[in-house]
Amino acid sequence: PTVPVNSVSKNAIYKPPCIVSRLNSDVAVIQDGISTNVSMFLRSVCVIGASIIALFVMSPILALTMCTGMVPVAGFSLYTGHKMRELAKEVSAEKGKMSTIADESLGNIRTVKAFANEEEELRKFSLGSDEVYKLGVQKAYWMGFFGFFTQACLYGAMFGPFSASSIFLFQMLRSINLLEF
Repeated sequence: PTVPVNSVSKNAIYKPPCIVSRLNSDVAVIQDGISTNVSMFLRSVCVIGASIIALFVMSPILALTMCTGMVPVAGFSLYTGHKMRELAKEVSAEKGKMSTIADESLGNIRTVKAFANEEEELRKFSLGSDEVYKLGVQKAYWMGFFGFFTQACLYGAMFGPFSASSIFLFQMLRSINLLEF
């Protein structure tokens, strides 16, 4: 949850627009998670489970070889998930600040006009917007690197059993004198 439990403290006072913005963001994340991610997760678990069972039935040694290559992917997935949660919290905090600035600027338009503070409010909002953009780019880089790393490890895990089976086949054919070198 991005809304702090004790939202009023000595160091930070969260204003209602900030909380509303965070709640709207959290509700959108929950809706997306329930609608798409749960079905994808269940489908993936079924396919992966059936594939691993089939691999162990066909050749336990090759299946263990492939599963060994998946260990780094699992560890990196946990790290990437932690990093994504941190970035999501930072984005939510920045959006909350931007929402507060926009609400104060638009809600108190007479005060802003009276003190001619439009440029300052625009500058604050632009800084928040730039920070959200930077965090989004950082998140995109992490997702891209995660996709690359996952594919490299999975294809590497498939390469291990293929190379082991080709070596085994070569030795078997050589032992029955079908290959002469």
